[in-house]
Amino acid sequence: MLLTRTLLRHRHRRLSALCAGLLLGLGLAGCAEETRGAMQDSEVGGAPPRGHGGRGVLVIAIDSLRADHTTPSGYDRNTTPALAGLVAEGAALVQTFSTGPEMTSSHTALLTGCDPVIGRQPLPDDAGAFSPSRRWLIPDQTPSLAAEYLAAGYATACFVDHSWLAPELGFYRGFERYDEFEGGLEVDENDFGAAQLGRRVLNWIRSLDRDRDWFAYVQVSDLERSLRHEEERRTNFFEARPELTEVPPVVEADRAFFAIPRRLWSGGPRTVGEYEAAYDEYLRRLDSKLGRLFARLDALGLDDLTICVVGTYGMGFGESGLYLDHGTLSDVDLHVPLVIRFPRSSQLPRGQLARGLASTLDVAPTLLELSGIERPSGMHGVSQVPALSLPDGPPVREVCFSTGGVSSGFAVHDRRYSYQSTVHAIRGDADLVASWYGTPYPAKRDRRRHMRDRESGAGPGDLEQSSPNLERADELQKLGDAWYSWMERTRLALHNPPWVTRPTSERELAELRRRGLIPEPEPER
Repeated sequence: MLLTRTLLRHRHRRLSALCAGLLLGLGLAGCAEETRGAMQDSEVGGAPPRGHGGRGVLVIAIDSLRADHTTPSGYDRNTTPALAGLVAEGAALVQTFSTGPEMTSSHTALLTGCDPVIGRQPLPDDAGAFSPSRRWLIPDQTPSLAAEYLAAGYATACFVDHSWLAPELGFYRGFERYDEFEGGLEVDENDFGAAQLGRRVLNWIRSLDRDRDWFAYVQVSDLERSLRHEEERRTNFFEARPELTEVPPVVEADRAFFAIPRRLWSGGPRTVGEYEAAYDEYLRRLDSKLGRLFARLDALGLDDLTICVVGTYGMGFGESGLYLDHGTLSDVDLHVPLVIRFPRSSQLPRGQLARGLASTLDVAPTLLELSGIERPSGMHGVSQVPALSLPDGPPVREVCFSTGGVSSGFAVHDRRYSYQSTVHAIRGDADLVASWYGTPYPAKRDRRRHMRDRESGAGPGDLEQSSPNLERADELQKLGDAWYSWMERTRLALHNPPWVTRPTSERELAELRRRGLIPEPEPER
């Protein structure tokens, strides 16, 4: 049974000494206990080992994390040694693609195992201006990774690092505890980020009974914020590449192609190579924080612990026109790392790089199978456990899909190609449109088709020449058209808005269930 939002929400905020005193005076000892736990964890050595006997599943979803800048991908800079250490105890799925280059939709896919198109609320034509909270709502009938763990007897908790993952958008489902980031509060660097989230996760685990199974989902936005706080860069850990000498122009627009918006500008002339080196340094620092978290988890004696680290989307350095930003359907924004560390009792082969195609939709069903929990009906992803069991066996999936960002249309990925079919910059304001077309009001916006051959050695962006394999491009176009046609029907069926002129018929519902796109109805009691 799903818990109400009132029971699930557990807001976190850093208290001043005065506020803490007032709360303690009111007898709210739980907040003080959490503060004491965080202080203990910050000390050398942390708390003594618990010898925890329950099963644990930890998902760390990192925004703006590109696959090609991580050590397991073969990057020439050692940016993520801790992540590589997880691979040694598990596996990396090195051809994983996100369902889209946006925060809300990408986390929807991870938490539901469903294409995030279903989270876009159908609104009447006369809806007028509306807030993001009205544009997005995960339907109650949608499968939930957390709800499956909760139903299996696991304690569940979510630790959020950005205000856009508000619980009222449907993210809270299945979580007994939801630590929500309140973006409007005055906070310092200790109020958010991987270090603070790690302390909260550890304190929560310590609060559980010794043999309690648990599932935790952690959103990390350190990289999303990193290049907006350039003064935090204290060392030049990586040198700028001498070939990346371009200095991007700076514009006043909130978002733009081929220029850096002032809101993202660090001040002063900086080359693309310097921005890239700064990103890699922040990634190395984030990896160090994660490494300390992994060590403290191991010190708790969590032998039956599964850790999943996944990127939600990437960040561009001009390869697809956007600098220090995301929102395109190119591999720069969509190719993300997926690393799973197996529990020590697992018999799966370790240290492997699984090269079959994977989608972030597959994270939920994969973790459920690793935990021995049946995949619920209506979950669109597929389990990658067969690929982890037999790395050289048949592929689990042939294609995967992505949509969203600044362009209408979609991307389709197979084992070799990444194909885009878009009307570019159609979801942006006049400044963004003008930065691509040269005018804010172009007379015509043609559909743009681009296909990257990932085996050609070409860069990850979509500004280079497209692959000439037009036959395969046409095949991927048809697959994308069919998938998103079914996703539109699925979205309407799950939301079932009262203003539609033709509600989804029973026959259509039966077909959607047959295809596994919506859940089977609950059995009558």
